[in-house]
Amino acid sequence: MALFGKKKAAKESCPPKKGGGPAEPQPVLKQERSTQDTFQHVFFLQLLFRKMPMSPSVEALQAAAEAKFGPVDIITGQDGQGLCSFAVKKYICHFKDASLPAQVNFYSLLECSAKKELSPLQRTQFWDVPDGAALYDSCPYILAISDFMSAGLPVRDRCNLLMDWLEATLTLLPDCAAVFTPSSGKLVTAESVRTSLAQGPDRFIAHCVNARFFNIDGTEDDHVVDTTGLFSIDLPDLQYHFHTLDPNFVVNHAYNLASYLLANPEAIHSGDTVDGIAPATGAMCRDIQWRCQYEDALIQPVRPVLDVCPGPFAAGQRG
Repeated sequence: MALFGKKKAAKESCPPKKGGGPAEPQPVLKQERSTQDTFQHVFFLQLLFRKMPMSPSVEALQAAAEAKFGPVDIITGQDGQGLCSFAVKKYICHFKDASLPAQVNFYSLLECSAKKELSPLQRTQFWDVPDGAALYDSCPYILAISDFMSAGLPVRDRCNLLMDWLEATLTLLPDCAAVFTPSSGKLVTAESVRTSLAQGPDRFIAHCVNARFFNIDGTEDDHVVDTTGLFSIDLPDLQYHFHTLDPNFVVNHAYNLASYLLANPEAIHSGDTVDGIAPATGAMCRDIQWRCQYEDALIQPVRPVLDVCPGPFAAGQRG
């Protein structure tokens, strides 16, 4: 699939998720197949601000961390400068030669590099906020947070660590406007994180995994919905190549399946089936089974995906 694009939505082919798409049709975008996704040994989140923020003190960060994690040790930190790092005793990573607590990091303005320009593709895939690209552009200042030494944790523990740290830092940063996940291209408002009803590791799905939607150029009704962000934590991203179905239904299915994979990382193998959706309502239906197989992603970044074949609504060729 060399070319793909996103067209102005019609009633029966609307963009997924609330927030809507751009008012005008978008140009056809060319693939950059050299773009390779990677597992994130250190997982970064960017906190975006419209005005220059004040970095919290080391003591405030430690108190916020301990409210989430219990006792933590300061590894390094200086108020308003550089990197603050804390060892989280609640989460122990076991390595070949040692067992060490996972760490969480906070990067001040001095430590953060300049905010990167979005790619044309990224600018079309902010479905969770109205005018997402404009929101991103309106925030010239970033602080950043990450984990460290936690890649060896069970994936659900790592997700809880990251999301607890995100929530902890946001309590200290009331002027934060948005949270951007560079590895997935997901953009959400800081307020949506603060008020989210998602719990446990599903918060990672809600805040860090991006479901993308593409109309395939040169076809009348072929679409791709896929996810980015799961491969970065060592789970397969998802892919649906389909026609006719409401893309909103497919996106909801993708998020539900992502949640299932997070809870059951080894549960689905090539040739297995999962519950599909009733085309009229979008409800999950046990009587409808969609076959899954692992293959290379159709759309960048290059990565293995779990392709979900939606039965009579499937588009394209599958092995």
